[in-house]
Amino acid sequence: MEYSRKGKKGKGKGKKKGSSGGGKGKQNRGKHSNKGSNHKRERPHERAARLERDFGAKLAMWDSNQCDPKHCSGHWLAQHGYVKRMPLGRSFQGVALSSFGTRTISPADREVVEAHGLIVLDCSWNRTEEISMQLLKCRGGHALLPFLVAANKINYGRPFKLNDAEAFAAALYIVGMREEAESLLESFSYGQEFFKINKHLLDEYAACENGEQVIAVQNQFLDEMKRRAQEKKVSSYDDVYANLDIDDDDGGEEEEEGESGGEKETEDVE
Repeated sequence: MEYSRKGKKGKGKGKKKGSSGGGKGKQNRGKHSNKGSNHKRERPHERAARLERDFGAKLAMWDSNQCDPKHCSGHWLAQHGYVKRMPLGRSFQGVALSSFGTRTISPADREVVEAHGLIVLDCSWNRTEEISMQLLKCRGGHALLPFLVAANKINYGRPFKLNDAEAFAAALYIVGMREEAESLLESFSYGQEFFKINKHLLDEYAACENGEQVIAVQNQFLDEMKRRAQEKKVSSYDDVYANLDIDDDDGGEEEEEGESGGEKETEDVE
């Protein structure tokens, strides 16, 4: 799912995008209705795992039934008690991470996130336009993530292409819930790599007071990337980002399979 937008503005016209997909959303209302959609509801064993785990942050996901559960970090988190699965159309009281956002997640959201949690839309990157914003009801509003780079096996090194687990961890880290963020990714082989390649940005975002400051930090970083791109005459941000000086105490390039905790790691597609 798209959690941020490319470019420097950092704010999107959520209403416009929602209206552009409205027709498709209406066509899909029957498809995404709550009736007969057990695959989108929280399963009994998932609820039991969630209650037993009692994770420090309330996390949920709207399940669009577009992703392969075997290759989806959101489904893995739900099965292991970190995330509550919800059908499209179900209201959520916390903050939603989605491309419909008109502001950027920041430490100013911590109070709402601690009280009511975070939710993501679990869907295919190629089919986001099929989901109407009218089906994503969220009292805490929709928020974008700032510039970050994916570390998952499918989109490693690609800006903005975070999967569900990375998006949750990034938002938790930015609002000031660092321990929960790190704990969430412990069971994924790319978890430590994600924090390593994004640490300098995550720390700067977390030191901000509001979304405007987060965007200012992002824009300053993007300007520096453009400058380096011009100097090195490379064609993309990815090439410049790969050459940035990043502190690496371990010297390791990629985490091995099977992180601490003994839980099975999944290969993530979305």
